[in-house]
Amino acid sequence: MSSESLQRIQDDLEMVKSALGSELPYDRSHVVLYFLGAGLGVPLGGLTLLSLESYIRPVLFVYIAVMLAAWAVQVRHLRKRRVEAPARWRWGRKEAIASVVAIALVVGYVGWIGTLGCWQGRWGLHDAFALASSLFFCLGTAAAIWVVVDNQRWHLLGAAAALVGAAMLLATCATLRDFYFVLSGMTLLGGISSGALLVWQIRRREVDHAD
Repeated sequence: MSSESLQRIQDDLEMVKSALGSELPYDRSHVVLYFLGAGLGVPLGGLTLLSLESYIRPVLFVYIAVMLAAWAVQVRHLRKRRVEAPARWRWGRKEAIASVVAIALVVGYVGWIGTLGCWQGRWGLHDAFALASSLFFCLGTAAAIWVVVDNQRWHLLGAAAALVGAAMLLATCATLRDFYFVLSGMTLLGGISSGALLVWQIRRREVDHAD
């Protein structure tokens, strides 16, 4: 049998596996998003170190716009490959919807708590740090639980550890400068570690399929 025929058979097998939903639900586009997200830690930490905290908010808005654009490119990429990787496309859509809903709920909750605290005259940095610490801890433990439920998500352990570690440190923060340093370290370490773990996971899956 020629090499072209073998390659065709292998491609057909990959198509069948994809149709059955057995392919890894992540690819290198997810790695890129992790590393892009980690990059936020560099300007955040740098501006804080140089005492230029007044520039953090516009930088943050620009970075959010960049991440949204990158996410749109990823969605387009997954949509183009939905025939050869239909399960990944379905998984991506579900995760996108879940992420948008979760972000909306978290932002709404934080806004409601902050507004309520201001009305009652009991809202300050200490209260904000306590709220952020609780949220980060809950998000970190939730990510760790996802890994237990589905080992295909185990690369999330990097982000989970960063979130839980940041939650512990936030409880000791006394100034906004401290908060920015913690946020910078969490973003940088969480993004890089999860991205690196996902690269290893993807390569391991490729080697297993090659065998």
